[in-house]
Amino acid sequence: MSSSVVEFFQRGTRPSAAVRAAVPALVAALDDETPDPLDIDLCGRSDHTVGDLATAVFLQTHAIPELADAVPLLLPLLSHPRFSLRMRAAHALSGIGPPARPALMERYPSADAEARHAILTAFTLAFDDPVMVAFNVQALADPDFRVREQAVSNLTYSPAARAAVAPLVNDPDSGVRHSAHAALTRIDERLSRPTAEAL
Repeated sequence: MSSSVVEFFQRGTRPSAAVRAAVPALVAALDDETPDPLDIDLCGRSDHTVGDLATAVFLQTHAIPELADAVPLLLPLLSHPRFSLRMRAAHALSGIGPPARPALMERYPSADAEARHAILTAFTLAFDDPVMVAFNVQALADPDFRVREQAVSNLTYSPAARAAVAPLVNDPDSGVRHSAHAALTRIDERLSRPTAEAL
């Protein structure tokens, strides 16, 4: 059943009503660890599961706007005890993009550390969005080192966040310190490039 719903979303044009009706089944497919019966090449690999394929569908949301209906179904999965499902839900929300962000930002303050980390994972593609940069800057002060490290990673290409990232080279956690050094290197490289106007 899970693989058939993935096949449905991989077809060409679909009626909007049919897509919306299939959204709950696609969300459920994220939890399917069955080896891919379709033998589809995904990111150069074929050893993936139906859940991986379902995640890939969400990452094509620009072509399937109705998948924004999945946001309220995905949010609870950010607190799921299994890491792989949390990350699939976060990647799905990342694929949905701007329509998912208000709900994620509202959820963040009351979320546990696992969910906060997953929420930030959903913002990895938003490094030039001022609202998202500000959101990640606030997360740099999170008490959980995994959340701080993810926030630093999200700001790796955000020159506006340089001053906020710099103090984390002295963070108590070695992973956060390493990420902060790497982020500052990338930011400085970006700042050193000539602007389009100067070319």
